[in-house]
Amino acid sequence: MLSSNNNIKIFVIGPPNSGKTAISNYLADLNKSLSSDYSPTQGVRILELDQIIKTTSKHSKKQQQTNVSIELWDCSGEDRYKTIWPNLSSIANGLILVYDQENRLTERDIDEWLGYFSLNEKQCMIYVYCKDNVKKGKINNRIPTHSVSVNEDPDNIKKTFDRFLTQVYIEMQEQLENEQRIITE
Repeated sequence: MLSSNNNIKIFVIGPPNSGKTAISNYLADLNKSLSSDYSPTQGVRILELDQIIKTTSKHSKKQQQTNVSIELWDCSGEDRYKTIWPNLSSIANGLILVYDQENRLTERDIDEWLGYFSLNEKQCMIYVYCKDNVKKGKINNRIPTHSVSVNEDPDNIKKTFDRFLTQVYIEMQEQLENEQRIITE
């Protein structure tokens, strides 16, 4: 359920030591580049940022800009914290799964991680974190997957996040319209 049309909660999940915090810090502009330093997250960290997204109106076909407030929920990958995810899943609007390419996940692993949240494919994205800057093959999955590395072109990382954020926002608006239509019928 949406608390406000312009508040977006994105959960960043994945196995321990996969790069979730490095990517979250970078997306929230806390770091100017991705870092390979490791410091485990205890529970969850919430990073807040504001952003302008561009969408095209379905009715007028005009491009419009919308200010959105984003909460990036940087979740610990430790198994002991997974038990709280089902309780939090109802407030998640989007999900970014991060894993380290050296600890490659299988299709089943990805389905398990994504299964904690009841979001559709448009609300999910996968970042494959490449600490050694050598990108390997990608998983054949229905979820958009992007390789990112410590020295990756930062504009590319931000662009993939911006596209994902716009997609999540549009999906939220469509869900809200559907809920309102059901109520009025």
